Amino acid sequence: MTIPLPLIAVVADVLAERYTHDRLNLLFLEAGAPGDVPEGNKRAKCETWLRRISAEAADNAPAILGRLLEDMLEEEIPTPEQVRRAAPWAKAEHDLRIARHEGRERVKAALTRAGFAYLGAGRMMQGSIQVASRQLADLIKTRDLPALEAEFATLASRAALHPRDALSAAANIVEGVLGEMVAALMLTPPTNRTLSTLWTTVKPAINADPAAMPDPDLKKIAGAMAAMVDGLQGLRDDKSRAHAMRPELARSYRIEPRHARLAVNAALAFTVFLLEAWQVMEERKAREVTG
Repeated sequence: MTIPLPLIAVVADVLAERYTHDRLNLLFLEAGAPGDVPEGNKRAKCETWLRRISAEAADNAPAILGRLLEDMLEEEIPTPEQVRRAAPWAKAEHDLRIARHEGRERVKAALTRAGFAYLGAGRMMQGSIQVASRQLADLIKTRDLPALEAEFATLASRAALHPRDALSAAANIVEGVLGEMVAALMLTPPTNRTLSTLWTTVKPAINADPAAMPDPDLKKIAGAMAAMVDGLQGLRDDKSRAHAMRPELARSYRIEPRHARLAVNAALAFTVFLLEAWQVMEERKAREVTG
């Protein structure tokens, strides 16, 4: 698989700004870039080497690119606003951190445009972060838990580069499961279909309504599930969330990869619970029919 020229241009520019000649040589060689060290200034060196990777190591290009960008994409870099608040007097440090932040954002945007997804730990692949809707529907209808767990694992990995998109995709899986359960259990669908209204419809049918639980500790767990559903819906719907994030909120709050992984893992645990409860209800119904 070749690396598109616009992506090569951005990566070469950002790497050249970030590293010395010696560090670039070591970085490319350790990543598995083919051939000898190219001649020229830092940007020309990076561009020549990236073109060579694309031409001579196309099958391994995503893996090499992932290793080249690993440190940059996984480094904890404060936002420009955080830097200004922490050390308003340290202009040199402030300028360096802003440049690093802006460079990484350029690379992330270029990767997305080129159809690459960074999975974490130096792994890169080509493809979208969203789960195909038809594929997802099939997995849910067949209650294919191992396949759904694999989807969640992929989302957790991709959260390193696309935290909002990973969170949104996890919420979509939960919504899909709840929607299929409403149909399969022959429940009356909510007029306004959201994660919260679907859960409100499903939970009494699977005996997961806190109000009906005699055990106080189970009540707490069931209440936490409702809070998790509301949180997933809120984070997804406010700018993973589509396009509605208010500018002032965007400046003051930022979904980090760790937040997205927490949401993805919580969504996985909830999905496992739903599928198991669905299975129990189906088995109970079958026993009632056979009598």
